[in-house]
Amino acid sequence: MNGMTSSGRQGAMAKQRFADADRQSGAKLPLRIEDISGDESVAQELREIEELVDGRSRAVCFLMHSEACKRERDQYIDPSTQNTVFTAYFLKKRECCGHRCRHCPWNHRNVPGR
Repeated sequence: MNGMTSSGRQGAMAKQRFADADRQSGAKLPLRIEDISGDESVAQELREIEELVDGRSRAVCFLMHSEACKRERDQYIDPSTQNTVFTAYFLKKRECCGHRCRHCPWNHRNVPGR
């Protein structure tokens, strides 16, 4: 064996499936909650988040953002608002736009009045 755990192998296989699907489609659409709920390791995280009362919305957004960046997606759909949200993966490719993006990797340095 290569020292990888069963869940690690499953995660690696899931990432490969997603990468293959992206290559076949030719386009990287915004990541949706449905896109990650089939991944067992992510599904477990979602179940744990569901048990939270306070902070659930933020926790789901954090998970969606994390998964979208791992999959090199420019955007994800916020499950609570259905808004399309730019990821840090996308925003790192350009300067801060000054619009207070949720995942601004530039610490909102071009936001007026800052």
